[in-house]
Amino acid sequence: PHPVFPSGDARRRGLGPTSTSTAPGDTGGASLIQGSSASASRIREYRPSDSLNRIHWPSTAKANRLMSKEFDSGGHTEVWLFLDLQGSEQSGIGQESTEEYGVTIAASLAKSLVESGQRVGVAAQGDKLLNIAPKRDINHLWNILTALALIKAQGSVPLPTLMVKESLAIPHGSLAVVIAPGPMRSGTTIFQFMYRRGVTVVPVLLESDSFRDESEGKGTAVLGEGHVIRRGDHLPHTLANVMDRLVY
Repeated sequence: PHPVFPSGDARRRGLGPTSTSTAPGDTGGASLIQGSSASASRIREYRPSDSLNRIHWPSTAKANRLMSKEFDSGGHTEVWLFLDLQGSEQSGIGQESTEEYGVTIAASLAKSLVESGQRVGVAAQGDKLLNIAPKRDINHLWNILTALALIKAQGSVPLPTLMVKESLAIPHGSLAVVIAPGPMRSGTTIFQFMYRRGVTVVPVLLESDSFRDESEGKGTAVLGEGHVIRRGDHLPHTLANVMDRLVY
């Protein structure tokens, strides 16, 4: 089947395949991550669901048919992206807001993870509940991008509450990427809860103060086991570092 691409309305965040809008941090579109640590474990025949950047051109030329790289998934059962879209937690305006940065980060990580062979799911509570079960094909990716492009940060449910509810369906050995304005309320408690369930948590926190202040941040930092992103940070470099934690 052909992938279902986002509609014109969905391209307002630069997540559509023909969008020319500029994403937060001067990145432009959902393809933010410049490479990742994923390595191809074998070469196989091309499948219609494969993205073009998975084609292994030397093998394609030798075999005289399209061949694709099969990536090592890193041993994780699946990866869940938890995005905080509680309205009261957001800061900033328009493209320079925690809402837009958060959506852009979630979309970019989803794209890179699916292309690396990972099963990816997304959960968020904005103006509507977003719960997309993990898969790894290209149609699944565009379903994620479309949903992220349309959702709004008008939720009333705290992210820790959503994580507790959704954790019941997350298998032992999975990864949970938590994308949220920070400092995150009850963050330590919910992270420990997830760890006890056998789920590794990778926090990606948006420093709220930097989105309120007129001055830009002074660079991305890693705080403990998490990554801190400030307004004006160069997202491709930062998200490549996050991917190093997710795919190995």
